[in-house]
Amino acid sequence: MGKFNCYNQFMLQFLQKHKKAIIIVAILIFTTISIWYLNRHHVFNRRELRELQNNIKSYGSFSAVAIIVLVLISTLVPPLPIPVPLVEIVCGLIFGFIPGMIINYLAQIISSSIAFYLARILGRKFFRKILDNKIFTSYKKYINKNGSVAVLTLRATIGAPFNMVSFLAGLTEMNFKSFLIATLLGCIPEVILFTFIGNALQTSRFRISYVFLFVILLGGVGMLTTLWVLRRKK
Repeated sequence: MGKFNCYNQFMLQFLQKHKKAIIIVAILIFTTISIWYLNRHHVFNRRELRELQNNIKSYGSFSAVAIIVLVLISTLVPPLPIPVPLVEIVCGLIFGFIPGMIINYLAQIISSSIAFYLARILGRKFFRKILDNKIFTSYKKYINKNGSVAVLTLRATIGAPFNMVSFLAGLTEMNFKSFLIATLLGCIPEVILFTFIGNALQTSRFRISYVFLFVILLGGVGMLTTLWVLRRKK
């Protein structure tokens, strides 16, 4: 029993001492496995992109509305298999950079505003499962303490799922005006990034799967950075 306790103590000390190195190694392993998996199973390939593009273009003059509706549904119903970044990329592919950016921007503002009010109307009981999650509880405390600055930071760094930020903000005492201003500014980097990628796909031939791997890593880095900041402020 004594040897077991010594071993546990040694492992805890080792993990604390080499925490940064372990995180870097974990990220490298995750990246390697992800590249292998995405290449093997052809996840998020150009065929899927073309199918979504053709479906949206089939609405003709209402294609922009279809983009906004897709983003809205994907925001309010997270389990949907169509990620919001994929929709934003397709928007850039269909409409080009400037028009696509405007459409994506409107879609983000509309969907986040509805999610905010939905959380405020339905209340804490409906979102009990979210609040039971330690990570999301930390985010909520961060938003509750720092208000619009927290929303702006989480949006701009992609440090948390976009819809979760809206839901959690709606569960705090933050007023809608502060939330809206933070969202108007905070979602600009994401909108520019994904619309630019979609527009670039018109002439470039890089793999879509690598784009999403980059997005996952970017979001992971943003989340780790945010959690690190939260821990330091405790």
